[in-house]
Amino acid sequence: MPTVPVYRYASGNDYKAQKTIGGSYVSVNCSAADLVRYSLDNGHFEGHVVTSEWGQRFYHSIPRFALALDAARKHFSMTTDYCHAEASYKGAVSFYLGMIGARLVFDKFLGGDKPNYQLLHAGDSKHFILTPSSGAGKQSRGKRPDYIAIDDQGVPYALVEAKGTSGVRLAYERVNHAKTQLNLDSVTTLTGTGHALYTRQGAELEKHVVASSFTSGVAPKGSSWELCDVDPEGAGGGQLTIQLDRAIYAHYSPMVQWLSSDHSPDPCRGEMREERINNVDCELIEISKGVSVGLVKGLREAIGDQGNVDDCFHRLSEFFHSKKGFRGLSESEKVSMGGDGVVVVLSDEYVRSFKLEVDRAL
Repeated sequence: MPTVPVYRYASGNDYKAQKTIGGSYVSVNCSAADLVRYSLDNGHFEGHVVTSEWGQRFYHSIPRFALALDAARKHFSMTTDYCHAEASYKGAVSFYLGMIGARLVFDKFLGGDKPNYQLLHAGDSKHFILTPSSGAGKQSRGKRPDYIAIDDQGVPYALVEAKGTSGVRLAYERVNHAKTQLNLDSVTTLTGTGHALYTRQGAELEKHVVASSFTSGVAPKGSSWELCDVDPEGAGGGQLTIQLDRAIYAHYSPMVQWLSSDHSPDPCRGEMREERINNVDCELIEISKGVSVGLVKGLREAIGDQGNVDDCFHRLSEFFHSKKGFRGLSESEKVSMGGDGVVVVLSDEYVRSFKLEVDRAL
């Protein structure tokens, strides 16, 4: 399976001095199916469901536009299309790869393979309410982290900010600036009825700036994709409140709608099927050629419908508690399953499309 090097730094100053934890990097597995799962997750913002075939193709095609496997299928390299893109297009794709990299770091280092561990996309979502501190500077006002990690008890435990560049490394100044969105005074999760579940103080939360870059910068040959994971330091800048049931429901809405029998399918889309993956029964549907997505069987019913959102996280907790031994797992280049029960299965042909561009041209 391909791997991605992740350089980890204990502070912003260590990043500036290039002093990694352990003096080296960690090489982590990352399949083509992982990239598609992370990419589709990032496409569903504020509960919007990307239902059109072209919309779905846009999101899961971004990794293939930017990344190709080397001849040995060990690393992801920069494609010439990405290398020679106009600056604003290149910047957008670079940011998107940072978002994908943040999900990879969550899976591999922050417990994302554990059952019912969630990485929620905060951004400007209405389910994430930021109250700036009275003494917070202008840079901290109205700024939320890209992601909040929540454990299986509803406890917030990590904040993640994603950045990206097509260059060799993200400038220290950009990493240092990113910490303003991570240095919160506290994070509180609320039930759907408004009762507080847990509050974690800023000092108790893990903080991660995840930066996507390339070993040789903008060079289509020999420039491999890499990530840096930086733990910044700094003072608090506000209190973040999460309407957890609604945020969780918004996270799963796309899968629920795709799989629901009463949702009008695209004529190009396949019918829902059941398949056993990693010894777990799953419900899947092909959303475009070679790309099937779905949920662990029974999870769709546990999530419920739009009229029953307020107890969503509790129902999910009970569901995953009943799944003894369940863990998220990338079984092969074709299969990716998260601890949240979201599954992506690719065809052999789709996986082969991540090959060297010289082969693509042929």
